[in-house]
Amino acid sequence: MRIAGWVHRRRLPKSVAFLIVRDAAGLAQVVVTDPAVRAELEKLTEETVVEVVGAATSNDTAPAGVELTDPTVRPLGPPAAPPPFDLYGPALTASCPPNSTTRRTP
Repeated sequence: MRIAGWVHRRRLPKSVAFLIVRDAAGLAQVVVTDPAVRAELEKLTEETVVEVVGAATSNDTAPAGVELTDPTVRPLGPPAAPPPFDLYGPALTASCPPNSTTRRTP
């Protein structure tokens, strides 16, 4: 199976790496176990355009219930510039304290 899209997210735990690719149809999970492919994956940044060819394998926990295994990953352009902030950091809840100078008192 072949897909092409943007690197949405990379997860790089020790034993296996996961690449989430985004295209017009949604998200696809790519499972990487080959150390050479993993080394190339580590060089990619989010939003880099890639082509992935691999075997489609059923997995209920993967997006759309299918993941690509034994992939070859080929960048279709230069690595995208990293975003200026962490795309997957914790959600921040911010609020402004009341400004006493804008309150009117009778």
